[in-house]
Amino acid sequence: MMAYTSNTAVKTYLGITGSGDDTLLTTLIGVADSRIDELFEYSFAADAAATRYFDLPDDRWRLKIPALETLTTLTNGDGITIASSEYKLYPLNQAVKTEVVLLRSSGKYFVPANGVDVEGCISILGDWGYSTLPEWLVQASIELTAWLYRNRYGDGGQLVAVGKSGVLKLPVGMPLNVKQWLVSEVGIA
Repeated sequence: MMAYTSNTAVKTYLGITGSGDDTLLTTLIGVADSRIDELFEYSFAADAAATRYFDLPDDRWRLKIPALETLTTLTNGDGITIASSEYKLYPLNQAVKTEVVLLRSSGKYFVPANGVDVEGCISILGDWGYSTLPEWLVQASIELTAWLYRNRYGDGGQLVAVGKSGVLKLPVGMPLNVKQWLVSEVGIA
């Protein structure tokens, strides 16, 4: 998985000049990025072309999706491919899309598989994630990693194996300011 930030960026943020904690920081970046992914329930890291499956949406014309850079094939629940002229990807003014909207003029709407099965019936083949990470995501990773680093000896943590560094005590959860910032940046609850 592509890290959302680098040791150099975190060290600059924390004012660290030496390399003694580089292994620890690399581990903490991975922990921070995993926590961000858990909050959003998907990874922002660029993923080579892959097919993902979605349940039938309540609104038969709108399908919310994780970050998508390129849509190659959209297949409806009945197995019929929906042409790119029959839908739009939103937001229109951004490279990464988070919603597929079928055009009413196409006469198409999302349908279940076999007329009844709604689970995982819509498939999208495309390039998922961000090939260039948004600045807010990089900053969130830096701030969360820095928080984990500052609180590595704090109480109320959980034990996490860290390899060469032995066992590290990490605080549970995510700093409220980082979580609130992420929520306001992309509107998740």
